[in-house]
Parts: sequence; C-alpha cells; structure tokens
Amino acid sequence: MRVNIFPVATLRDNYVWIIEHKNEALVIDPGEAAPVIAALNERGLRVKAILLTHRHWDHVDGIPELQKRFPSPIYGPKSTAMPQVTQTLAEGDYLEFWDAEVKFQIWHTPGHTEEHIAYLLTNEHPGSTAIFCGDTLFSAGCGRLLGGTAEQLHTSLERYKRLAAETILYCTHEYTQANLRFAQAVEPSNVFTREYADSVEELRLVDATTLPTTVGKELKINPFLRCDQPEVIKQVEAHTGKTMTSRLQTFTVLRQWKDSF
Repeated sequence: MRVNIFPVATLRDNYVWIIEHKNEALVIDPGEAAPVIAALNERGLRVKAILLTHRHWDHVDGIPELQKRFPSPIYGPKSTAMPQVTQTLAEGDYLEFWDAEVKFQIWHTPGHTEEHIAYLLTNEHPGSTAIFCGDTLFSAGCGRLLGGTAEQLHTSLERYKRLAAETILYCTHEYTQANLRFAQAVEPSNVFTREYADSVEELRLVDATTLPTTVGKELKINPFLRCDQPEVIKQVEAHTGKTMTSRLQTFTVLRQWKDSF
C-alpha cells in the first residue's frame, strides 16, 4: 500500500490527519474546515470520505463547509449526538477504500466519550500497522473523562498496550509537552521521559509536530500505560495518602490527578 499520511494543524492544538492516495483523501476528525481545504487544494486532492472518532466539536465542526466543497460519505460511531454520520461503524467492523488497498478495523474505545471509536489501519507489510486514536491516547497522556468512565478508558488503553511496539499512533492533539511535565512528576526517575522531554522541547521551539508517536515509545514514557510500575504506584499513593490495590485504581487516581495538575 502506497499512501501518504500527513497532519493539518487546526484550531489551537488539533491535528486533522489526511490519508492521501490516488489524488484523493480520507479526512479524519475535521474540527475546522479552512486549513483542511487549503491543504487539499494545494495538493490537488478530492475528499473520498470523512472519518470521525467521536462527537466533540473540535473534531466535527469543519464538516458542513467541507461537505459544500467536497460532498462525501461520513463514517463514524452511532450516536444521537452525531447526526452528521451517514454510515455508522461499531466494534469489529471493517472499512475498505481504493479497492481494499486501504483497510481499517474498527475498535470501540470508550472512556473519553462513550461512543468513541478508533481506526486500525493494517498494511500488507509486517510492522506497518497504524491506528488513528482520536482523543483516547495522546503522547505521554490520555483523554479526559467526558462521557465515559475511568474503567472504560483504562480498558481501552490496555488494548492499545497489546499492539506491536512499532504500531504508529496518530493522536489528534499537540499536548505532548504539557503531558510530559505531568509524566515527570509521576515518574521522576524515568530516564526515557526526561530524554523525550528534551527532544520535544526542541521540536516545539520551531513549531514542529511531536506526532505521530509509537506504542513502543508510549510504553516507556506514558504514565497512563504504566500503572503497574512501582514508582508510578508510589507517587500516586504519596499524592493521595491511600494504598493502591489495583491498576484500575491507580489509573483512576492518576487521571483525577492530571485533571488538576
């Protein structure tokens, strides 16, 4: 499969991911239309379809203007809050484009919101799996609970952990620098987090994106994927004054801590 995947920066810190193939584009989570239209016009691309992960305005508000310019099907989860969707998707569904040259498996990944889905893209080449994860997972962080539960989000992230280390994670927000400040507070002796923070700082100084990331990298630096690590547990217990008895409890408290960090 020969596709080009690139981000379009929108709003304050969003990324709309574009999958480009054969002069057409799949547009993922367009929260704003103008920058996306400009990028498509610059490359001479038509919209083949719009793919949505969840209902929040910063992922869907660009749809009306895009539809005026490029009428196309809109795929997404079934939700009364998402009337834009013309073709609904659910856990285990498969989606194909360009005569099956691009194939997605749909994951239901609730937690950030109750209807959230992700698009697992699998190439024919080993190690080339990628996933468009919306607001479930960020580099060094995860989404807030804005409709789903901590248990749901923890379960969704545990599923991500089982992907191959080389799997590419296409997250939708430039939150990496802020997330790393929290990650270093949670796990101050983690050398990988310190080194990554230095490289991220250099990227952001020139306004370069820190995404995509990989599963392997996140397993080393993302505290929300490391709730079984002794230092994470120790720091959470010190923060709350309570003993943690499970990874879910640690994750739940960690998410609450991040909300007020």
